[in-house]
Amino acid sequence: MAKNEYPGVRENRGKIQINWHHEGRRKFKTLGLPYSPANVKKAYKIRQQFIDAERAGKPEEEKTNPTFGFMAQLMLDTASISKATRKKYKDMLNHHWAWAIELPVGQITQSLIRANFKDFEHSAKHKKACLSAGSQVFSMALEDPLINCNINPTAGLTSKIKTPKKLPDPFSAAERDQLLGELTGGAHLFYLIRFYAGLRPGEVIALTWQDYQGGEFLITKTKSKSEEKNTTKTLRDRAVPVVPKIKEALNNQPRQLHDNHIVINRFGRGYETYETFAKSFNAAMRRLGIRYRRPYNARHTCATMMLEAGMEPGYCAKVLGHSEKEFFETYARWTDADRSAEQARIWATID
Repeated sequence: MAKNEYPGVRENRGKIQINWHHEGRRKFKTLGLPYSPANVKKAYKIRQQFIDAERAGKPEEEKTNPTFGFMAQLMLDTASISKATRKKYKDMLNHHWAWAIELPVGQITQSLIRANFKDFEHSAKHKKACLSAGSQVFSMALEDPLINCNINPTAGLTSKIKTPKKLPDPFSAAERDQLLGELTGGAHLFYLIRFYAGLRPGEVIALTWQDYQGGEFLITKTKSKSEEKNTTKTLRDRAVPVVPKIKEALNNQPRQLHDNHIVINRFGRGYETYETFAKSFNAAMRRLGIRYRRPYNARHTCATMMLEAGMEPGYCAKVLGHSEKEFFETYARWTDADRSAEQARIWATID
């Protein structure tokens, strides 16, 4: 029989459960990690942390009411989040929750959080993100019945922070064509797909030739900071029709034996990150004298192009991977365009 490389780690209903002995008793703890080979290695290290804590004679009070810092580290070690999100959470917790590191997690009140975030010097959006990072820590504590934490003290705080929503600023058809004519290589194909299929940047660089089937892109994954996730941003797979312009470009796109990605660099390999495309796009805007807009507006250009062509908003939302509510809120100006014109005509007839 093969030796178990990671003793004390097993699957429990799709999650990882660890167990260890202490003072003649076997203890169990289910972690919030999906069962996978990579997570098994991570869980084995976490198991050792619990064993070390037991051997150090950790007081019972610390087990039932651990510090915020302990729970924050546990959340970063076990949460099913991307490397980029983990780094972002870590930075926020270190900088904006340092005051809470040594406090018992169950004794942190909403009033205490309000006091420490009262003179927050960053944007409302960043404040909301920082509170959300802390909220993840309290949520983990709430999931453990042994921990004395009955509420999430951040509940309701983020909903009271109003962040301004930037309206889409799409490119005109002429600007779109100029930009595509200026871009070359992988950048040209990347933005051709963004302008005419509306994919998110991480979805484009994650595309493989297996995802191109029956004249559609099957969007099931995304990629960011060299990390590929087998799910989309909204956790919903979707099929996106491929228009003739993209089909023609794909027919002329070389395929590689050593890499199956559709968008490849000059070495014939897929891209690890999409940031390099923004630099190419910004440079093209400068050369052409086009008013600066964030490259993400390529996706907005696709959405508004679909609406202006007369496509149903509900269908557009499905193709772009939005909820209908989010789509209507974002593109209200275009979805209400015909109705507004009709109302204006009626207004003009009033004496």
